[in-house]
Amino acid sequence: MRRWWVVLLFLVLLVGGGYLVYRARAEASTAQTAQWKTVALSRGDLEATVGATGTVRSRQSAVLVWQVSGVVGKVFVREGEGVPADTVLAELRPDTWPQTLLSARTSLLNAQQQLDDLRRNAQVQYAQALQNLAVARQQLKSAEWRYNSIVLYWDEEKAQKEYDKWHNLVQSLQQQLHDPAMAAMQSVIRVQLEQAKRQEQVAKNNLHPSEEDKAKAAADYQLAKAQVAHWEQEVQRWQDGPPEAQVALLEAQIAAAQATLDLAKIKAPFTGTVTEVHSRPGDVVSPGSVAFRLDDLSALLVDVDVSEIDINAIRPGQKATLTLDAVLGREYHGVVEKVARVGTTTPTGINFTVTVRLTDADALVKPGMTSAVTIFTERKTGVLLVPNRAVRTVEGQTVVYVLRPGASEPIPVPVVLGATANTVSEVLKGDLKEGDLVVLNPPTQGFNLFGGR
Repeated sequence: MRRWWVVLLFLVLLVGGGYLVYRARAEASTAQTAQWKTVALSRGDLEATVGATGTVRSRQSAVLVWQVSGVVGKVFVREGEGVPADTVLAELRPDTWPQTLLSARTSLLNAQQQLDDLRRNAQVQYAQALQNLAVARQQLKSAEWRYNSIVLYWDEEKAQKEYDKWHNLVQSLQQQLHDPAMAAMQSVIRVQLEQAKRQEQVAKNNLHPSEEDKAKAAADYQLAKAQVAHWEQEVQRWQDGPPEAQVALLEAQIAAAQATLDLAKIKAPFTGTVTEVHSRPGDVVSPGSVAFRLDDLSALLVDVDVSEIDINAIRPGQKATLTLDAVLGREYHGVVEKVARVGTTTPTGINFTVTVRLTDADALVKPGMTSAVTIFTERKTGVLLVPNRAVRTVEGQTVVYVLRPGASEPIPVPVVLGATANTVSEVLKGDLKEGDLVVLNPPTQGFNLFGGR
C-alpha cells in the first residue's frame, strides 16, 4: 500500500513539473513574440508616387546689365511693375555716350539718307526707262521696216510705188503751201511736208539699195532690237523700286548702327515683371553693371531631380502636390510640364530633371522657396500591399520579415516590389499572402529602403 502512494506522489510531481516547464516556456515565447510589432497583409488600392525636393522659380528670368559706359539718364519702371517685351526700362544720357555710339549715330543718319535717296531716284529711273523704251520701240519699228524693205522682202515694183506715193505727196503739199486759200494751215502743212520729204528720201534710197545699204539696214535693225531689250530690262529693274541688293546693303548698315545705339538702352527681352531695380538716374555705369532683374511670373515652376530608377514612370501631364517650408499648412497642386531626356551624374547616382508647374500658386509662393513635390505616377486597385516600414535590404536583396503562426522569431521573405506610395508598396513576387503578419520592427540587420534602419 505504501508503495502505491510513492508511485502516485511521483506521478503528481512529474505532471506538476511538466506543467511548470510548459508554462514557463509559453510565457517566455509570449514575451518574446510580444516584442514584434506586426500588421496583417491585405489588398487595396495604391496611388504610386515619386517624391523629390526642388526650388520654386519663374518661367523665365534674366539679369539685365549695361553694355557700355555712361551716366544713367532716365529710368522708366519701378520694382514690381509688369512690362511687355521690348519695353525700354532705362537709357543713358546722350552727352555721356562713348565714341562708338556717336559714330554709330552718324552712320545711321548717313545710311538712312542714302536709302531715301535711292528710293526717290528709283522713281525717276523708272520713268526715264519707260520713256527710253518707248523711243527705242519706235526706232525698232522704223529699222525693222527698212530692213524688211531693202533686205528681207525687197521688190523693185513695190519700191517704185512707195517712192511715187511719197513723191506725189510732197508735190501736193508744196502746192498747198503756196495756195492762198490754205494760208490758215501753213504751219500744219509745213510739218507734214517735212515728214513727207523724209519718207520720200527713204523710199528713194530703197529704189536701188546697195550692199552697203543692206548691211547698214541689218546692223541698224539689230542695234534697235538690242536697245529695246536693254530698256525693257531697265524698266523691270526699277519698276519694283530700287535694286534689292543695294537696299539690303543699306538696311544692314542701318540695322547694325541701330543695334549699336540700342546699347545705350536697357530693354525687356520678354514680357515679365521687374523684380529688381539697381540703376538710378545719375548713376555712373560701365559694361557689366547690373541694371534690372526681370522675371516671367505668369507661371511658377519647380525643378526636381528624379532618380533613374523612377524616371520612366514620369510623363508630362501627370498631377502633383507641393508643400513649401515657407507656407505651413497649405498644399498646392501642379502638373508635370517637362521631363529631361538626358540624365546627369551625381555622387548618389544618375538623376533626371523634372519640371512641375504650379496650377494654383498664390501671392505667398515666391521664386527661391524650397518645395517638396509628390508626383502621382499611376493608380492600381486590388493589389497586395506591404507597409514601407516593413521592407529591408539584406545583402543586396529586398526582404520582408514575416512572423509565421507558432513561430517566436520572424523570418526574412525575399520580395519584388512594384509601385510605391508614401506608406505602402505593391508586392509583385514573394512568398506572401493576405493575412500574413509582417513585422514593422524587424531585426536591426539590413537597411530600410525608404529611410531609417
